[in-house]
Amino acid sequence: MKIIIDKKTNKVVFAEAGKQVVDLIFHILSLPLATVVNLLHENNKDVIGCLAEVFNSVESLDSSYLESNLNKNSILNPTTAIVVPLLSTKPTTQNHLLKCYTCSNSTLVCCLSDRQGTVCGHHSTKMTTVRSLVYEPRTPGYVKEAVAFMVMDNLEVKPMSISLISTHLKNLTSFEEREVQFGQKEGIAMLKASLETKSVLTAVFLGMKEEDIVPESETCD
Repeated sequence: MKIIIDKKTNKVVFAEAGKQVVDLIFHILSLPLATVVNLLHENNKDVIGCLAEVFNSVESLDSSYLESNLNKNSILNPTTAIVVPLLSTKPTTQNHLLKCYTCSNSTLVCCLSDRQGTVCGHHSTKMTTVRSLVYEPRTPGYVKEAVAFMVMDNLEVKPMSISLISTHLKNLTSFEEREVQFGQKEGIAMLKASLETKSVLTAVFLGMKEEDIVPESETCD
């Protein structure tokens, strides 16, 4: 991934990114908070606010206090419809088969449940016969492969164009182009930074915190 740095403010202006990066950015919106906590914990990142305490409360709570149709794993490890490998807590495959259950009293499927042993609302018997839901094959992620995108420091995303590049470069007196690696480490750092600052790319790739960034109005010519 290529980033453009304003050398005057030492801040990332924008990045030229492809599908992998934009998929990750868009995926942040669909992540359950429990998954965010898991990802940050697994990568030794501090969790902001009190989310870690809420997570630990559920983790340590005796299952007898939960509703009978719930288990801890469904709360602490919720699933999402789309999987982005760089923001995944465990290996997963696309288009997987989801097991469902029906009762055995009829050849017709009258009720479905994702939990084995649920009582059928029509026949009042336990649903133990396994069925499978098959998802329509789909391309992983959110955006098309052969498209270049401009990602701003605050993670605003737009399709790349020459006019857009010119608009953002015309007022810069001095800038630097830099190629940077983008893998799981950077993806997790971007997730964390997106919850803490509007200068995400600067924080991740230049290692600067919000308070260290010099506002443009305070720089000298």
